[in-house]
Amino acid sequence: MLNKDSAYVRSVRGQVSTEDLGFTHCHEHIWIEKGRSFEINSVLCIDSMKCSEAELSGFKKVGGGTIVDAQPVGCGRNAVKLKELSERSGVNIIASTGFHKLIYYPRSHWIYEMSQSELTDLFANELVKGMHLLSDIELSYGHCDATAGIIKTAFDDKFDSEYYKKLFGAAVNAAKECKAPVMVHIDNGTDPLKLARWFETEGMELTKLIFCHMDRAVPDLNVHEVIARCGIFLEYDTVARYKYHDDGHEVKLIMEMIERGFADNILMGLDTTRLRLSAYGGAPGLTFLKQNFVPYLTGQGASESDIDKIFFQNPKRALKEN
Repeated sequence: MLNKDSAYVRSVRGQVSTEDLGFTHCHEHIWIEKGRSFEINSVLCIDSMKCSEAELSGFKKVGGGTIVDAQPVGCGRNAVKLKELSERSGVNIIASTGFHKLIYYPRSHWIYEMSQSELTDLFANELVKGMHLLSDIELSYGHCDATAGIIKTAFDDKFDSEYYKKLFGAAVNAAKECKAPVMVHIDNGTDPLKLARWFETEGMELTKLIFCHMDRAVPDLNVHEVIARCGIFLEYDTVARYKYHDDGHEVKLIMEMIERGFADNILMGLDTTRLRLSAYGGAPGLTFLKQNFVPYLTGQGASESDIDKIFFQNPKRALKEN
């Protein structure tokens, strides 16, 4: 039973005290239905209960506690499957409402037709009442009792379009209404400083923001520093993704940010696809950060305190909803 004054997150199995999150990955994908995402890239289909459960159970076995699943409503998310996977594996799953890049929605998708007010209500209801079973093609309001715990958004070079303005406006309104955190997919070549300024003008509490993929999307660490000084969390997940850079580069980036005094702003994940989950025959698998990358990071100078902040303490502050 949660103390009424304790900090909590909303997981698919109900409210969880932040003290019970444990070792946390702040950006993953553990279930994606076959749909528009699959049509764009076949690795964006993760739909085997046996394999996903095995992946999570392996993560739990090495000391993993919580993952944030970043697949939003109407974009291949399956709320029922996420709840079942959490119950079977014992891993806390924080599901996402919100929206992805518009490339992942066919032009006939309901997300284009809903008003900002309707989208605000949808996102807020998913956080407090239960997630809807909205498919990629049908606007059907069946729902389950599992709630979302974070609002996913996506920032790319189409941000100034009418659709993105509507979607971001709905996300901010729902976040303020529900005191929920917001994660932002940051696309390569975009200006996250512009986005931070926009959030500020909209009255968003900047400490409730997580800017994802900053390690591969924004090479200038001075930009990372400015973002962190605003109180925004930086989520890094380009580990074992060698088409971007090797892990030595990732460690150097993290150590530089630690040395600049921003260990309190760093979160990590693996941003998994089918090709990055070991139970599906991919690599490196959800165990990699804890078993392989953390020892590498400490070997290059990260302290136990730094590791505790990145994987335990920072997620508590970034993901709490009260």
